[in-house]
Amino acid sequence: MKEVIKKIVHFSVAFVAAFSSSMYASTITTYLQYPPQPLINSIDKELSQETLQKAGKQDPVEFTKKRLSRDVEDVLHQLSGFISLYAGYLDYSNKDGLIVLPLRHKEPKTYIVITPRIVPKKVFSNTIAHVEYELPDIQDPVKIYQLDRKKDDKGDFFWRVKAIERPKDKKINPIAVVLLTLPENIYIREGDHLATDDPNLILPNLYVVGNTEKPHAMLDFLDIKRFFETIEIGRTTKEKLSQEIITND
Repeated sequence: MKEVIKKIVHFSVAFVAAFSSSMYASTITTYLQYPPQPLINSIDKELSQETLQKAGKQDPVEFTKKRLSRDVEDVLHQLSGFISLYAGYLDYSNKDGLIVLPLRHKEPKTYIVITPRIVPKKVFSNTIAHVEYELPDIQDPVKIYQLDRKKDDKGDFFWRVKAIERPKDKKINPIAVVLLTLPENIYIREGDHLATDDPNLILPNLYVVGNTEKPHAMLDFLDIKRFFETIEIGRTTKEKLSQEIITND
């Protein structure tokens, strides 16, 4: 069974890589997906006691069912429109949750930063040195995951995903993919995920588990959108493909 699953995953990854390569020399790609049933079930267990208390006299079980039903209904219709940033590029997840960005670094690794707002630090009026995350007045304003592509003793490639502490200087790593949304809206499973040895970086799937404050994140981004180049499928130019490779500094 494991071998069958492995073949299916490798076929899917290869298909996405081929699709991506037709647009750019190399790409960094991921999918936002519906949460699997086990993840939906786990939401029940993770509901805090404080949230349940808000149900008042309602039966906790019935309250949880209503909460899950509402959240899942929202998720199933809103995989699209999530803003993704990387190396000066901008993409919006499409209706299938696909995000494709031109790859601009060489290391077989990246980071995923989930935060609703970022701040560009300018060198000149139209040039930025780096971007930083903000610390808005919410409990968990940013989550960062490190993804390393490795090879096991059998020669199979895999992604190792782990959550890491946010930097005290607030700087976002230049090879990071940034999703502009509340961290509570995206679920990333830590651990090992199947991968392939490919010039494209096909990242593990990400799961949308909410859409809280999504419109606000999009409105906040309008002020800095001019610093990022929008991805336009089918209109890639040689000039774009010749941009310099960035480093993990």
